[in-house]
Amino acid sequence: MNRFARILPIAVVAICGSWLGRKAMPPRDAAADMKIHEFGRLPVVYQGRVKPFDTLARNALTIISEKQTFVDDAGVKRPAIEWLLDVISGSHEADHHKVFRIANLQLQSALGLSRRSRYRYALHEFQNKLADVERQYMRAVRLDRSQRDVYDTQLIEFMGKLTLYQVLKGSHEVPRLRPDAEHFDSDLRNAISRYQSVEQKQPPHAIPPQHDGQQWRPFTRAALESIVLAKPDPAVDALAGMFTARAAGDVAAF
Repeated sequence: MNRFARILPIAVVAICGSWLGRKAMPPRDAAADMKIHEFGRLPVVYQGRVKPFDTLARNALTIISEKQTFVDDAGVKRPAIEWLLDVISGSHEADHHKVFRIANLQLQSALGLSRRSRYRYALHEFQNKLADVERQYMRAVRLDRSQRDVYDTQLIEFMGKLTLYQVLKGSHEVPRLRPDAEHFDSDLRNAISRYQSVEQKQPPHAIPPQHDGQQWRPFTRAALESIVLAKPDPAVDALAGMFTARAAGDVAAF
C-alpha cells in the first residue's frame, strides 16, 4: 500500500470531523445584530423539563409549521428563535410571519385563504375568520372520533396549533398599566383576566425561583405578582426589558 492510500482515509475522517464540528457549533450573532441566539440559550421550563428557549422555539415551530425554520417575505430562511422572540415580545412582526401550515382545501376556504405553495400562512391573513372557524371547531370536538371527517380532524389540528401560538404569546405579555389611579386598577384587572385563560393551558415557565421553596413561574404571572405584591423580581425586569427592546427593534437595549 503506497503512502497516498494510507493517508487518504485519515484525511477523509479529518475533513468530515471538521465539517461536523462546524455544524454542531451553536449559531452565533454578529457583533452588530440583536443577540437572539444568546437569548435562545436562556433556560425555560416547559412540560416538566428545563430546556433552552431555542429548543422551545424549534419544538413549537415544528408543531405549527412542520419545520424548524421559517421563510421571511424576502425569501430568506430564518431561525425558530427569531420567530419565538417576535411572538413572546408582542412584536408586530409575529402575526405576519407565514408559519401556519394549512394544506386542507376546505379549511383554507373557511379561513378565506387562497392556495399557495408550501401552504404556509400568517395569522393576520385569517384572523378575521377565526370566530366562524372556532364555532365549527366546537361542533367538531363534540363529535365522536368515528363521526369526524377529514375536515373535522384538520380543523382540530389547526386549532391546536393556534392555541399553542396564543399560549406562547399570552404567557409572555408585559402588563401595560396606565399609572393614573383612574385606569391602573381596571388595566390590572383586565391583564389578570386575560392571563387566567392562559394559565389553564400549561404555559412555559420562564421565571426561575428567587428563593428555596419557590417554583418556576410563567413570565406574565410573575410580572403580575410583582406588581400586586410590590416586590420587584430581577428576572421579570430583565425579560420585560428584552421583550420591549425586541418589539422596538432596539439592538443595544436588547
